[in-house]
Parts: sequence; C-alpha cells; structure tokens
Amino acid sequence: MYLCVNLSLSDYKFLLLIMKYFNNISKTLFITGFVLLLNILAVNLTGYCVDNNDIDPINAQQYEGASVDPEKNITDSALSLEEEFKSKYLESDNNLNEQKKDFEEDIKTKYLSQVDVVKKESITEVKPDEDGYEVIELSEVISIEEDNPESYEVNLEEAINMALENNSIFNIQKKQTKIHKIKATKSVLAFLPVFRTDMQYSYQTEIADLSSDGSIDIPGIGVLTFVGFKVEDNWKRQNTVSATQTLTGLYRKYHIKRMAYLSFDKALVEEEYAANGTALAVYDAYFNVLTSKYQLEACKKNVDELQSYYNLAYARYEEGTALKRDAQKVEVELDKAKYMVFAKSNELEDNINWLKKIIGILQSAKLDIRTNYEPLKYNISVEEAINMALENNQEIKKYGIDIKIAKHAKKEEFSNYIPDLDLSVMYLNQKGSEFYPENNFLLAFNMNFNIFDWGQRELTIKEKQLQVEQTMLAFKDKIESVKVEVKEKYHNVKEAEMLIGVSQNAVDLAKRNLDISKNRYKVGLQLITEVLGDQSDLASARSDYYEALFDEQKAIAKLKQSMGILIP
Repeated sequence: MYLCVNLSLSDYKFLLLIMKYFNNISKTLFITGFVLLLNILAVNLTGYCVDNNDIDPINAQQYEGASVDPEKNITDSALSLEEEFKSKYLESDNNLNEQKKDFEEDIKTKYLSQVDVVKKESITEVKPDEDGYEVIELSEVISIEEDNPESYEVNLEEAINMALENNSIFNIQKKQTKIHKIKATKSVLAFLPVFRTDMQYSYQTEIADLSSDGSIDIPGIGVLTFVGFKVEDNWKRQNTVSATQTLTGLYRKYHIKRMAYLSFDKALVEEEYAANGTALAVYDAYFNVLTSKYQLEACKKNVDELQSYYNLAYARYEEGTALKRDAQKVEVELDKAKYMVFAKSNELEDNINWLKKIIGILQSAKLDIRTNYEPLKYNISVEEAINMALENNQEIKKYGIDIKIAKHAKKEEFSNYIPDLDLSVMYLNQKGSEFYPENNFLLAFNMNFNIFDWGQRELTIKEKQLQVEQTMLAFKDKIESVKVEVKEKYHNVKEAEMLIGVSQNAVDLAKRNLDISKNRYKVGLQLITEVLGDQSDLASARSDYYEALFDEQKAIAKLKQSMGILIP
C-alpha cells in the first residue's frame, strides 16, 4: 500500500471540459492556474511518499519521530535482525540432520514404495478458462511413473497415422493453414458495403440568440441577407446510418483476394510438405528401431556362441590339451560381446524414445514395434523419378504459387493510378437544429486521387516487377536443385540395394570360414585366436547386413519424399 496519491489533473481533456462549460475567459484562466498549483503540490508530496512494504516492522517506530540518521538506522536494523536470526535458528542447528532423516523416511514410506521411478520434470497443464478456451500453464511437479503405464503396439502404417494426428510440428502447420483460410474468407467480405451508425446527444447550457434579421455587404458580390432564428431546446440529437460501397477500389480488392487465396493454396502445399516430412521422420525412426533390434539379437547370439567357445576352451584346459591363455582370450572376447549387447540395448531404447516423440506419445508409455510392414518399391527409372518430382514436389509448387502472388502484387500497385470512387448513402435523424429537417437522406459520391507523388508509384511498380523476376529465378533454381536431389537419392537407393547383396555374401562367407576354423580347432590344427577372429567377422557381417537391409527402405523413403509422393 502506498501513502501517496497522484494529484496530476492537467490533462488536456480536463481543460477542454472547463472551456466547454465556462465560456468566460477569466474563469478558464483561474481554473488553469488552480490545476497548475495542484500539480506543484503533487510533485512536492511525491517526495514524501513512503511504501509501507519497505518499512521494517521491527523498527517501524523510527519513522514516527523527527528526522533520523539514515546510516545509523540501517546499521541498527541489520544488527537487530542478525541477533533475531541467531536466537531463532542457530540454536536448533543440531536438530536439522534428524529432521532431514525423518523427512526422507516419510517420503519413502508414502510415495516411493508404490512407484518405479520418481523424477522432476516440467510439464504442461491444459485447462479451460471461464470462456471455454484452453489456457496453458507451465508448472514444475513430481511426475511418477507407475507400474502399469499406457502401452502401444504399432506397425509402420499405424505409426505414420499417429504422427499425423499427434505430432506437434505438423499440427502447427495445420493451424497455419486454417489461419490462411480465414484470411481468404475475410478478403471476400471486403467486397461488401460498409454500414456505419453514429449517435450523438448534447446539452447546451446557454442558447445563442440569433432572432434578429440582418445583412452583410460583400464587395464584388452583393448584399447577403439572412433571417434570424432562435433555438428553444437545450438538448440536441443527431443520429446517422450510412452505407458506403467502393467502386473503383474493387479492382484493388480483387487482386488482394486473389493473393489471399493463393496464400491459402500455398499453406495447403506446405501442409502436404509437412505431412511428407513427418512420414519420412517416422520411416527413419521406425527402421532405426528395427536395425537396433536385429543387431541386438545378433549381438546376443554372438555372446552365446562365445560362451560355448569359452566352455570348450576351459574344458580342454582342464584336460591338459590346451593352454590357459586360450580360455582367457575367449573370456576377453566374451566381455567385449557383452558390452556390445549393453550398448545396442541403449541404442534401441534411444531409437524407441525418438519414435515416441515423433508419433506424439508420452515417454513414460510402453511402445512395442511390430515388424510386419509393406516394403517400399521404386521400380522406375531416374528420368521417370525426375518427371514425377517436377509434377508433385511441394517446394516446386510453393515457388510456382509465389510467382502468381508476386504478379498480383504488381497489378495491385497499378490500381494507385485509378481514382478512388465511393458511393455513400446516409440517413440523418436530428433534433435541435434549424438548418436541417428532422429526417434527411443524403446520397454522395466521394472521389480521392493523388495527382502527384514524386514518382513513388512508378518506383513501387518497378520494385514489384523485380520481385516477380526474382521469384521466377528462384523457381528455376529450385527445379534444377530438385533434379540434382532426385538423382542423388536415386543413386543412394541403387547403392543400398547393391549393398544388401554384398552384405549377404559377407555373412555367408564368414559362416563358412567360422565352420572351417571350429573344425580345425577341434582337431588341434588351428589356434583359438583364429576362431575368435572368424567369429568377430561373422558378428560384424550380420550387423552390416541388417543395417544395409533397412537402409534401403530409408533410402527409398527419402527418394519418394523428394518426389513428393511419400504420402499419396
């Protein structure tokens, strides 16, 4: 609470109010001087304002007496607060550890016994306000993951549909499309006439007496004679209803409407582009999950095989037919394989979390991936792929729409050479005036034209023409960029397809080499290190095969996305 009041009354509206009701100039000057005096008093009083919140409740009596030494007051206040703090808190310092332990035990008893994980995170709470609109409030709370969180089991197609429904980035673009649709609708409403109504009531304290007749001699024109009148009523009323329709301005509004609808078409294309981008993200995350999943299974299989080698080497060591270092070497390789299982498990979990984020589900939810999916096909030539991209690529479509918008913007500037002609119809209902009847209709044509503007219109049209040419150059450049992009991604698909065969052959060769090494080792013709090397080659070949297998699908998805047909 503040102890001061703002007494500034020198607002210009207050002076106009005074002049309206006080026609006498001396009265007005007197009131003005009085207002200035109040302002001076307000400025002086402001220097003595004190905020009650700034007063120390312990030492509030210092402000009640005469003037005091500020430095002494501050020092005394600090010392008294320090003594109070020591007396209240430092004496109980020995009990803090016991209170902390009791608090921790209480938390564990009440909450942690029923949950798996307790973590602190920032979440978004959505709740409706009084008008029904959603109000978003951020609050920091304790999020508890229960034993049975919500679970999902999806395949590739279901994951894409969930992403198109829940993904935040894609939903933002859909909202943007709706905004452009509203703007397009507003551009059509601009063609309709504008209706306006005004109501004015006034009261006059003193009525002018113009009842005398008179005349004025105007040199060169003659004598102007007027008849006197007198207003009998102090109240005046004036109500108007008008409708205004632009005539020549329709040309400008037409091009504004066309630009609004073209912007809406562009928003639809951007939404389609966002949908393809979201689907591509799902493809990438989905096949990353499958790659990690199959590679994890291969790593586990490698651990089982190395475990069998370790058992064999240790048994032969006990029999005295092998050295102990052979078993130790197998044990080292076994530990490495177990580490790879751990690393691939973490990689799989990370890829699943990214897929959760893309399809728009909570990180605490359980997500199981079904491996049944329809493989993408691309049985077309590179020329066919380029032609389809030139027809369907969303970025090319956007640049094409930008050219049309730029041309309409140029035509809109030509409308500045056309005079603005408006038609207005007005109904006037008034009382208290002797100049107009009580009811009156007015019809008016209004024309406005800027005769000379120092060449601004011509320069603006040249600017718009340059923007058209600039957009056309960007359009041509985008076409060439899309051609290069499609060729590059087409080559990536061919390389990925070829790599599958190479990886399969590597797996087959590694299996044969490992079988030969194991047989030779059993009869004592080969060292355990050679067997371990062949086993490591097989594990790497399996991992590369699964990666190549799903990289082909990701490469085809990227090719279709650049062609604009990932989502038909």
